[in-house]
Amino acid sequence: MRPRRCPELSNCVLAAAALLAPSSAAAQTWDLTADWSVTQNPNGVWSYNGAGGVPIATLIADYDTGSQAFGTPQPAWAAAPFPQNNHVPVWFKRVSDTCGFDIPIGSVGMHGNEADDPSVWIGTTWTSPVDEAVDLAGVLWYAHTGIARNADWRIRVNDAVMTGGNVAWDDGSSSANPTPLANGSGGAPAIDSIPVDPGDVITLEFKSSNTFACVIGIGLTITVDPCYADLNEDDVLDLSDVAAFVGAFTTGLPAADIAEPFGVYDLADVTLFIEEFLAGCP
Repeated sequence: MRPRRCPELSNCVLAAAALLAPSSAAAQTWDLTADWSVTQNPNGVWSYNGAGGVPIATLIADYDTGSQAFGTPQPAWAAAPFPQNNHVPVWFKRVSDTCGFDIPIGSVGMHGNEADDPSVWIGTTWTSPVDEAVDLAGVLWYAHTGIARNADWRIRVNDAVMTGGNVAWDDGSSSANPTPLANGSGGAPAIDSIPVDPGDVITLEFKSSNTFACVIGIGLTITVDPCYADLNEDDVLDLSDVAAFVGAFTTGLPAADIAEPFGVYDLADVTLFIEEFLAGCP
């Protein structure tokens, strides 16, 4: 949507900025890996899902009893243990002493649907408990060692796709060299300063591009943006943030769409930015 311009936008924002001294910021963070649960799903704000965004109800305490893919007992969210039918999709955080995939101990991995299942999106969701703006950060890497497959990925806020890409056996990604989510089609602005209300859902999901799905390593954090006004995220409010807001507003980037009605760039966004800038950061 083409943004609506605020009359004399730069002047009104710059005037507000001149009133404020620099301040520092702190924020609340949710971490998919650190928050991982082997007792409940959904797990607080997180959910480890199968087809249709439905949480996988079964925790398999020892997902690979034959130690074909893992060593010591590896818990996983799946309908059945490996290699039985319906052993995928699966979500797990590695604890086993050995693993046939590029998933280091303490990292989260997933595997989507197989050939005899529909090709559908399989994802993890975060349900917002806050009325704030949040920043996403994270990485992906191809972890299905020795197997040539690939999968599409995307991030949705409710039903709106914000960014996406592909993770593949030959893309050079690994646990030692993961691909940042900021490298997706929407770039870093697509996952920064996302306005959410309580109950809004952010989804990171995958769909196989081949007959068979693949194992993917994942890291994801969601952090409350401590103040909308710190657009360059250097923990200091100054004229560079004002310039960043003006640039985002005039080009229609999500970082400037901070006030309802979302999808419209108008004086409500400008007013909220000025209020947040004058209030400083916690």
